[in-house]
Amino acid sequence: MDYVVIASRTRTGAIKISKIMLSAGVENKVINTPKEAGVGCGLSVAIRERDYKKARIALYPYAGESGYAFFSVKESFGKRTVKRI
Repeated sequence: MDYVVIASRTRTGAIKISKIMLSAGVENKVINTPKEAGVGCGLSVAIRERDYKKARIALYPYAGESGYAFFSVKESFGKRTVKRI
């Protein structure tokens, strides 16, 4: 399963990002931040890869307001690879 994670600095920020994604029509799920990312408050928002560009556009107006980062997560044969994008 491949997906994109939006990691936030705060738990409140993660919930806000989830709400912004919903209002932009991006299906999402609040998850624990993958430990391989090594950032954030422990909560992140997971979205499908195909929604990545839509998510960036939706979050652009909030860029200075809350810290967040995008990560690509690839899972294969029980191994997870996380890269910042």
